[in-house]
Formats: sequence, C-alpha cells, structure tokens
Amino acid sequence: WCQLSAKVTQPSGSVQEIPSQLLEDSVFMFNFAPIETGTHEFVVENMGRPIINCPRTVKVSAVADPNTQPTVKFPDISKTQIFPNQILKLPVHLYPDDAPHLKVVCRHVDLDHLIPVTIDCDAAEPGKMVATLTLSNGGNYELSFLVKGRHAAQSPMQFFVEGCVYDMQCVLKSQPPDDHVFAFTAGTVSFQVENTIPEKPTELFVEVIQPSSAAVNIPTDSLNNNLHSFNFAPIETGLHDFVIQNYGRPIMDTP
Repeated sequence: WCQLSAKVTQPSGSVQEIPSQLLEDSVFMFNFAPIETGTHEFVVENMGRPIINCPRTVKVSAVADPNTQPTVKFPDISKTQIFPNQILKLPVHLYPDDAPHLKVVCRHVDLDHLIPVTIDCDAAEPGKMVATLTLSNGGNYELSFLVKGRHAAQSPMQFFVEGCVYDMQCVLKSQPPDDHVFAFTAGTVSFQVENTIPEKPTELFVEVIQPSSAAVNIPTDSLNNNLHSFNFAPIETGLHDFVIQNYGRPIMDTP
C-alpha cells in the first residue's frame, strides 16, 4: 500500500502539484508540461516522505523558433584577398546538436557553378567543424552556411577571388610529350584540353612556335562538349613551344 504524491518547484518559486496516473499494478506515471525555462525541482513523496533519489532537478530550455536563424560562427572573408587555386580552411563553430545538420554551399556567381566543399569535424572540440574548398577561378563567389536548410546570420556571404573568371576553365588532360619527337618520321604530337565547366562554351586558341620562330595555328578536334583534341605534325627539328589560350589567356601549365 502506498500513497504517492508529486510536486514541482518552478524557477519562479511557485509550486505545482502533479497528478498521478496508475498504468498498471504498482506502476504510476506523472506528467508535467513546463511553462517556464530554467531549473525545476521534482519531488515524489509516499505518505508525505520523499522516496529514494528525490528530489530531482531538470533544466528546461526554450524551444527554438523554427523561423529564427541558427547560431553558426564562421570567419568573414568578404574583404580577404584570395587568389586562384588557394585552399581555404574555414573553422565553423555551432551547437554540437546542430553539427550533423550543417551544410556549406559555395557558388561561383559569374559562372553559376557550384564548388565542392568538404566538412570535417574536430574530434577534440565538439561543435567545431572545418569547411575546406579550393577556388580555381577568379570572380565573384557566394558562400552559404545552413543548418536544417536555414541560413545562419551573415549567410550567404559574398567574396571575390583575384584573376580572370575563365583562368581555370580549361586544363590539359594529356600533355605534349617531354621527350624527343622526330620530324617527318614520328607522325604527330597529340594532346587534349578538358573544359572543366561544360555548361560554359570555350574560345580555345592553340598555336605552336617552331624553332625557326614560325607560328602555326593548330585546329581543334572536339571529341565531345568537354574534351578537345589537338594534333600537330612537326616538320622542323628543335624546341617547339605550344601556346594554349582560352578567351585570350594562357591555360594552366602553358606554354
């Protein structure tokens, strides 16, 4: 036989009785819906005396408004001087419970092209993440920090990378050979150029400067929208320089 009662002391000091509900023989349940935030003290008594492990305290936090911005701290790089091919490692601090829901999105505004971003957690510091990205092209960028689809304060953030927008659009897929090629007998020198932003057209210009200083334009043979092949049959012996340009600017690793 027992005579159970329960009460809670709220942060304001007010005391509220909690009614009991008999679930089954000798098992009682008490339900309480808090209306204050802060520490609540619960006491369950039997015949006016506290039972074992009472009183107990429970901390009540405010329910987050789904329309409020999540709390995320990250460095402001809007005025930082950044160059193409620079690797950015940005520390991101947020509540540990929000960390699994963090998403960082980087977009090249001029090209409307998404940049891959990797997110790693810091095992030594819960709630600290590191966002890593490499910005290949110059131009305007937009960086967004989202938790459960909601932007953090100061997100999205605009920043600028020095250099031409199309500097890194084209890269050598296969290089001209470094060793000797024998004129007339060895056939052709072949190499390929890849368009890394296939949704944007290229304006490729390729020429070879022969040992005699004579320049020869090399036409392109487009294998598909992303890959262009070039072939040149040398007729002179000596060092040849290959100049490969996109929109009038040399691509990487050339001449």
